[in-house]
Amino acid sequence: MAEAELSLCKRMLQLLLSCVGRAESMQLFGERYRVERKLGEGATANVLLLRKTGGVAHGDALVALKVICAAREKRGAVETEIAALGRVRGSPLVLELLCSEILPTRNADVLEARLLFRYCEGGTALTALEQARSDQGGGLSEPAALEIFEQMAAAVAHCHARDVIHRDIKLTNVYLTSRNGTRMWVLGDFGSALLSAQSAHIAHRVELLCAREEVEELTTPEYRAPEQVALELGSRLSSAVDAWALGVSLHQMLFDANPFATPLATLSARAVTDKEHAASGGLQELLRELLQRNASSRLTAAAAQRRARALQREVHGTEPPDPEQGCGGGGRNHDESSDIGWANFGQ
Repeated sequence: MAEAELSLCKRMLQLLLSCVGRAESMQLFGERYRVERKLGEGATANVLLLRKTGGVAHGDALVALKVICAAREKRGAVETEIAALGRVRGSPLVLELLCSEILPTRNADVLEARLLFRYCEGGTALTALEQARSDQGGGLSEPAALEIFEQMAAAVAHCHARDVIHRDIKLTNVYLTSRNGTRMWVLGDFGSALLSAQSAHIAHRVELLCAREEVEELTTPEYRAPEQVALELGSRLSSAVDAWALGVSLHQMLFDANPFATPLATLSARAVTDKEHAASGGLQELLRELLQRNASSRLTAAAAQRRARALQREVHGTEPPDPEQGCGGGGRNHDESSDIGWANFGQ
């Protein structure tokens, strides 16, 4: 790897970081921005909060800039992330990529890329869970968990309908925002995304080793489906891995606990912990049908969204608000504690 070139790339990033809190603005994608602060940092990327100082082309005053400095081996993953975000564009429940560019470098061994996103100011689903833990010593209420879950499932179903598998569904990748008075939970961080055409059956040792390395690098252990934990089974990794992660997320929101003590426990015949009895009957059934060991037996994201909406209807007694059509309410005002999700965005 070209260490000198990568070092230069990182020095350019440090130059951006040096602008934090300073009055001067920078030119980016044809507009002027001021760097407010760093939101997150990972091995190959940093995420910065920018404030637009002029122009209206991208709408919101606050945006998030993901700056990637990495070896060329990461180019395919970055291109897939950008392609996936392009495919899922159009849903208000998916984090919007405003602009992107992969910059030319003097050495082909180094990758530098910039992705500009709409900023979500209201924290993450994990923030909401932590607030519930602080306020009442446990998980979210069933209505609150259903509100978040239904929108998560709708966003995932939108991705699957466009042949995008997210592969990193978790509470820290779901952001609260408010647009035009509408409260929405938005799915973000497509850095682990897979286009369905890239999915392949794992049958040979080399494929197995590559797939295991990819799973370990790009996914979060407690959200891994059984077929990701035991790749030796030779299963095709499909959109069902996202359905499993939705089930884990719902369990976490309801009970403030993971459904399985270890990733290997997901291989047990019974797929829900003994906490399930604390949920209402409809939610128990939803959890069971998402956390099925057999991928082909799991609910799809679209079916889970419909089921959650029906459960909300039972809770409210009326048709619940539809964020994609517009509803009342709003996200909380921005503060630095709401940046917890963005802190993982640069991983």
